[in-house]
Amino acid sequence: DTAHVYRVEPEVGQVINQKIREGVIKRGDIFVTTKAVLAKGLTKGIGVSNFTLDQMKRLLANCKVPPAINQIEINLNLGQTELVEYCQANHVLVTAYTPLGTMIESRAVADSPEPKLNNPTMVAIAKKHGKTVSQVTFRYLYQRGLAMIPKTITKARVLENASIFDFQLDAADVATLAKFDVGYRTLRLVYYQDMENYPFDKIPGKVDVPLSMRRWKN
Repeated sequence: DTAHVYRVEPEVGQVINQKIREGVIKRGDIFVTTKAVLAKGLTKGIGVSNFTLDQMKRLLANCKVPPAINQIEINLNLGQTELVEYCQANHVLVTAYTPLGTMIESRAVADSPEPKLNNPTMVAIAKKHGKTVSQVTFRYLYQRGLAMIPKTITKARVLENASIFDFQLDAADVATLAKFDVGYRTLRLVYYQDMENYPFDKIPGKVDVPLSMRRWKN
């Protein structure tokens, strides 16, 4: 589970223990596979996350229940075009997490590539359509056939993020935005680099959780 990575183990543990004491669940009920949940009709579909092209090919060649979705990092700096096209050709929806990448100041480091929220090219496209830079970015991903999960805690920002269906980026806009794809990964997930099939370049030494959520070049 991801509770350790997201540092919410105490909260998750407290809730589970409470429900066990209340008799709502048994400890063994927690350890069920997604396929079993699907077979019981308790979920409409199952999916995977952070699967690369090679991993998706191995999965689809060997699984009995294909995933409905692959949730991966996609933004202007990391288009993952080949993987996206493969998933879409095999009827697997792609969801983009970290859709703004290092455009957000808190995710940027010294060598983070453009664009930023004040990038002149991005600002010009946004002004052309009467939208924000973020909305232009989300519209670009939407026109690629992607779902996306931007993070926010404010209602106003949620509404702003969703206001992307009343305009269309033209071919020139799309071509311009595509040029920002330099294969730069915002989240390298190096916390998992000791796993057998870890797909990215490893870094030396022991890796702590905060580092796993930081930026590294491909």
